[in-house]
Amino acid sequence: MPVKKACLLLLLLAASSVPSLSATEPPAGADPAAWALLEKWAGSEWVLDASWSSGEPLRARCVYTWGLGGKFLACKTFVSTGTSEYQRYETVIAWHPDKKSLVSIDMAFNGHLSETVMELVDKDTLRQGYVDYVPGHASPTRQEISFLDDDHHTWRVWVKSRSGEWTQIMDGVWRRAER
Repeated sequence: MPVKKACLLLLLLAASSVPSLSATEPPAGADPAAWALLEKWAGSEWVLDASWSSGEPLRARCVYTWGLGGKFLACKTFVSTGTSEYQRYETVIAWHPDKKSLVSIDMAFNGHLSETVMELVDKDTLRQGYVDYVPGHASPTRQEISFLDDDHHTWRVWVKSRSGEWTQIMDGVWRRAER
């Protein structure tokens, strides 16, 4: 791993370990509408009880906290195996001034690291994986998150097959855990 990328990863991990319940002003240049969607998640826990397109159930929860003065949103995602739970992902979402967009850096339990651009589609919807984070290196996964209200959002996921076709594998609804 290049030194610059390793330093960025350490910085982002440090950001996720300094929780704050409320954001300060968005980072300079950040899209206020995109930032407003992050504020819906901040300081809360969300749960999902859905099924993959294969019919396999997925029960998960995400815990969102602000990091480093409210300039980064950290998320820990846990998946239930029925009798236990394990942390599957750790994610940091931030405004990237050069990309003029939100970016998501996802670290998985198996060591996989992915970086994706999150586009604001409208005041309630974000798309992830439609724009290359690194030009020429397309994400094999696309996601769309649409807030239905302050306590519910849809989560749709597509994967790209070897033949280049996109197949939807998830259409679930996350809900805010009881306050």
